[in-house]
Amino acid sequence: MPAAPHPLVLRARAALQRGDMRAVETAAEERLKTAGRDVNALELRFIVQQRRGQFGQAARTLDTVIGIDRHADWAYNELVQLFMTHGKRDEAEKVARAALLANPRNAQAHYLFGSILSDMSQLPPGEWHLRASLELSGPQAPALTSLGANLMKQGRVDEAKACVAKARELAPEDAQTPPKLSEAEEDLARGRAPDEPDLSALSVRDPGNFTLDAASRRKSGSKPHLE
Repeated sequence: MPAAPHPLVLRARAALQRGDMRAVETAAEERLKTAGRDVNALELRFIVQQRRGQFGQAARTLDTVIGIDRHADWAYNELVQLFMTHGKRDEAEKVARAALLANPRNAQAHYLFGSILSDMSQLPPGEWHLRASLELSGPQAPALTSLGANLMKQGRVDEAKACVAKARELAPEDAQTPPKLSEAEEDLARGRAPDEPDLSALSVRDPGNFTLDAASRRKSGSKPHLE
C-alpha cells in the first residue's frame, strides 16, 4: 500500500486547486530539498514547469520520475505528448515504446504510439495499437478519431465512417479532437483516395513486435531531451 502523501505535497495540491502556482512551487520544492525522490512532489514540479512553458525542464523532470519509477504510466504519457507537441517524433516514439514495455496495458501509451505509427504511414501496426487502446479503456473520442483517419488511409471507408461518427457522438465539442476529426470527415466527404503505403517490410502477424522489439532502445541511448 503506497504511503500517504507528505503534508507539503498536500499543501501544494491544495494550492493547485486554487490556481496559486507560486505556492505550488514553494511547497513542492521545499519537499524535494529533503526527499528528492518523492514522485508526488516531482509531479507537482512538472505541472508548474509545464504551465510556465519550461518544456525542457519539464521533460527532464519526467525523465527523473521514470528513472525512479519505471511503472509511472503518467510520466511516460506526458513525456510522449510533450515531444509530440514540439515535433520530436523520434523521441516520442522511443518513449512510447518504453512505456509499453514497462506496462503493456497502458491504454494511453497505445493510443499515442498508434497515432505516431499512423502518422508515419505504418498503418496496420498503428491500427493495432489504437484498437488496443480502445479495448483497454473503452470508447474514447481521440483514439476513435485517430483510428478513423488510419482506416481512411487504408481505404476502409465504411469502418472509418463508423469511427468518425462514434467520436463525434462521444465528444461533439471536445477541444482536443476537432482537428483530426475534421480532417477525417473532410476526407470522407470528398471521397479522397488514400495513398497506398509500402508494406513490403512489415509483418502484421505479430503486432506486438511493433512495440516491444525496439522498446529497449531508450535504455541504451542518451536521455530524451527537449531543446
